Amino acid sequence: MCRQRFFLKTKAGLPPPDNMRPSALLTRFEAVLSTWENALDSYSESGFVRQPAPGAWSIGQVYIHLIGSAKRYHLRQIEACLSGDDHARAHKSFAGYLTYLLGGMLPVRIKVPPSPQYTPPQPESIEQLRNMIPALREQMAAAAGLLSQAHGKGKIAHPAFGFLNALEWFALIDMHFRHHLRQKKRIDAFLRQQTNP
Repeated sequence: MCRQRFFLKTKAGLPPPDNMRPSALLTRFEAVLSTWENALDSYSESGFVRQPAPGAWSIGQVYIHLIGSAKRYHLRQIEACLSGDDHARAHKSFAGYLTYLLGGMLPVRIKVPPSPQYTPPQPESIEQLRNMIPALREQMAAAAGLLSQAHGKGKIAHPAFGFLNALEWFALIDMHFRHHLRQKKRIDAFLRQQTNP
């Protein structure tokens, strides 16, 4: 813990490394977003909402979760961080420190009991998701522009990662989309098996 605090204190005030600059993070995010966008062409409407098991998410629900989390949660945290300096001296948790040191979330499956608050609804159609993606792309570009110019140093606590600043919340969106590629791979394998038993 002492080593963690020493690292955080000695890095304070320095510009972010190149891979944590808004423009680099945006380029990385656009690449993974395109992966999800292009994959929409590979699903049938019935397969898009088919659940691998009772209580498990369909691939359509994963899309709803990713886009909804970015728009209604992560992007709002960025705006809040940039609006002031609250908790500017607060730190990430050990899990948060490790996640950002590695540049991604650990490959651990997180099981959350189904609930109306957390479980995403089934999408209306594949076209619904296709129409949601361009708006998210625009919002991310706008956020990157804000991050390049804003001076707010506030931080907001993440339930697992501790206090994150605006740039770290921005990076988390890309990490989140990449983290769920593993789930996408499992669901895609299930759907192929259903098509070719």
